[in-house]
Amino acid sequence: MRETSIRCFIAIELPDSIQEIFEEIQTTLRSRISHASWTKLGNFHLTLKFLGDVKQNRISEIGNTIEYISKKYEPFPLNFGGIGAFPNIPRPRVLWIGLKQGTLTTTELGQEINTEMIHLGFKNESRFHPHVTLARIRNPVNFSGFKDLFEKYDTLQNSKLTVNEIVLVKSKLHPSGAVYTPIKKFQLSRR
Repeated sequence: MRETSIRCFIAIELPDSIQEIFEEIQTTLRSRISHASWTKLGNFHLTLKFLGDVKQNRISEIGNTIEYISKKYEPFPLNFGGIGAFPNIPRPRVLWIGLKQGTLTTTELGQEINTEMIHLGFKNESRFHPHVTLARIRNPVNFSGFKDLFEKYDTLQNSKLTVNEIVLVKSKLHPSGAVYTPIKKFQLSRR
């Protein structure tokens, strides 16, 4: 019998209030950016490590490692702002919103998760840039002329939160888009 796999990732989940701010930004950008696949409301998150297809019997081992890491961090603040693109603004493939506060801790957390997951046999992601994906760009376009529009979102009102937990998330792909389901939540609890 073939062992089942789960497509999953480790992330910081975002409250509805912040997700709604991102959806409002998308509404404004949609009028100027065509040929994009926009992240759906409810699917915004900050990925710390994408694991891909994982055998069911490895979930416990991954969970134990995340638990170990989460106990080393205390809750920390995040504040969002600033729009950017990967690989860059002239040739974007992914449009994202970045962090104004919490970048250092989030980066440290992401890098530590990456290192520990390498020990478990997962692929090394040498660069980690904390962000939340707004859209994936399907056709080549140059965003250089959008500087004024993007600057409008350098600072976002009411986008502050305290990160209390990290989450192992199951991702199931459907024709209508991905559906994300938390597998387990891990409290940040350094004392």
